[in-house]
Amino acid sequence: MRNPRCSSCERAKYAKNVCVYGNTILSSTKEIMVVIDTTTSNANETGVVTSGQGGNILIKLFSKLGIMDKVYFTPAVKCYAAYNPKIKEVRACQQYIKQEVEEIKPKLIITLGVTAAKAVFGKATSIKALRQRIFGNGSIKIGCTYSHNTLYTDPNTYAQIESDIRWILSNYRQQTSESIDIRLNEYVPYSNSYGFDIETTGLNPFTSDIIMWSFSPAGTNTAYVHNLSHPSFEVFNKDCFGSVLSILDNPDVTLFGHSIKFDIKHVVNLIRKSIPNYIIKCKLHDVAITHALINENSNDNSLKGLSATYTPFGHYEDDLNRNDLINEPFDKVAKYNGLDSIVPHHLAKIFWPKVVAQGSEKIATFLMEMLPIFVEMELTGVYVNINKLKVLYDKARKQLDELKVKHPQYDFNKTEHVSKLLFDVAKIPKVKLTKTGKASTDKDTLNTIKFLDLTPYQKTILDDVILHRDTISDIKRISGGKSGKQGLVPNIINNRLHTTYNLARSIDDSEENKGTVTGRLSSSNPPLQNIPTDSEMRNVFECTPDWKHLISPDYSQIELRVAAYLSREPVFLKAFNEGYDLHTAVMCDLLQEDYNDINPILRDKYPKDKYQTYHDYRLVIKRVNFGILYGIWIEKLIKVAKQMNLNLTE
Repeated sequence: MRNPRCSSCERAKYAKNVCVYGNTILSSTKEIMVVIDTTTSNANETGVVTSGQGGNILIKLFSKLGIMDKVYFTPAVKCYAAYNPKIKEVRACQQYIKQEVEEIKPKLIITLGVTAAKAVFGKATSIKALRQRIFGNGSIKIGCTYSHNTLYTDPNTYAQIESDIRWILSNYRQQTSESIDIRLNEYVPYSNSYGFDIETTGLNPFTSDIIMWSFSPAGTNTAYVHNLSHPSFEVFNKDCFGSVLSILDNPDVTLFGHSIKFDIKHVVNLIRKSIPNYIIKCKLHDVAITHALINENSNDNSLKGLSATYTPFGHYEDDLNRNDLINEPFDKVAKYNGLDSIVPHHLAKIFWPKVVAQGSEKIATFLMEMLPIFVEMELTGVYVNINKLKVLYDKARKQLDELKVKHPQYDFNKTEHVSKLLFDVAKIPKVKLTKTGKASTDKDTLNTIKFLDLTPYQKTILDDVILHRDTISDIKRISGGKSGKQGLVPNIINNRLHTTYNLARSIDDSEENKGTVTGRLSSSNPPLQNIPTDSEMRNVFECTPDWKHLISPDYSQIELRVAAYLSREPVFLKAFNEGYDLHTAVMCDLLQEDYNDINPILRDKYPKDKYQTYHDYRLVIKRVNFGILYGIWIEKLIKVAKQMNLNLTE
């Protein structure tokens, strides 16, 4: 198996011992396979992976853990060279790692370092995202920690690596004894609570089908999987839907899920094809929301990440193509779906006491009660005037054509052209440089330039550049760009726009988890909160023709009023007590202007030049006010302050 004549990459040219393998006879099996980043200089001389200082550290560590006799050490990159491995070199050695796994037959693989993780997972991933998690739901489990090479530069890492490996060993052994029971197309027994999940052919309930769903009675490791459309297995008997409806119609039953609004939205839409205006009556409980409440700064709020951190089922991501489950092997999809319903009720048992302990029970309960309402809002959609939308789109295309005629030699889609026009032709001062030393043309920089003392010609050029970017944004907002998902038009069905409202943040790719870390409601597909308040595009949203008024109620600056009450900040208190606009009042205080002189300018939008200046200032102050409340980073605060030439102390 070892290939001393390997020439799959350039490293073989520099290695004395080409293709260094592990530390045992390959015909013997080991319970644990430890993959280190790469062959060391000592191993290059001796051909033994555990030779030298690094090898001694490994032997000392695993001997201390009492598992040295169970471990097989091997490098991810088999040849030594005096530079960090390239990704193509890591991939070249993957064939040998695979062969070693087949020969050694480990039950657990521990990777030490980023390169080792790349070799095992096949893609680049940060160690921070992998630590203290168990991956794999088959016969082999995987755990990850830092490279032992860091011990040379940071001795404190030893304790961290040892702690990680102890955690991996403990949780791996718990998981190997955990089993699940998948029941196919059977009646679901009664319980007062279930884990619930569905698999679909797509994200849009109006254009995709449910492949299967599963119910897992709380407190069990059993999932009842019903096949609705997978071609490789018998379809669930629709006469049995009564047992499912008896669950959904029971107000005493709770369904636990992760991003469960997505699942319920698809189910309700399916049932309404047979039962118009159907509404579920059972309670909903979303573990993504409860976890966001107890750990809003979590690096991973995905179901697989939470399972790896909190449950014995680990990170059970399989080699399934999530975008084409209908063509994946049925048994693998069924097991995956079953775990997706089993894990949530296990997580709920862990998370809910933490929610109660920190006093967030009322908030969590309120959010759960809102879930069915959001389901109805998303399925109903909001009426859009298609004719107005078309007018806006045509206007935007015309503006782009006019800019092309006005600046025929410049392509505004190319940064170098924009930079040349702004800084070489118009001679506008450069206010910020990129890492490569070129003048920046990003949005924040252009907003800062607006506040400079520009000549009429310079202002015209800057306005044209900003107009082009705003127009491109409008077109993408309407059409959705290349993907289409985030545009208005692709999400309009029968003149109604169907967006997704998000309550909890996640780092996975789920469209249901693009929430905010602060808990503020957001939306995606399309992101309606990104439409500017003074944009013409807001006028395309109307009440249906048989109604007269579309009402948009809102608390007046409620967060800032709470902040004023709690902080007793004098400018805030005076603004609210006097009935002033808060952002204008703060702006006037910082600029040392009289509120009664500035407010009429903003109200009457006259004179136009002063109005635009103060209007832009007020927008900056608004970002600062809300940014401080919601934890704006100091670097971002400095950028915002610079747009008004403010010192950070001010």
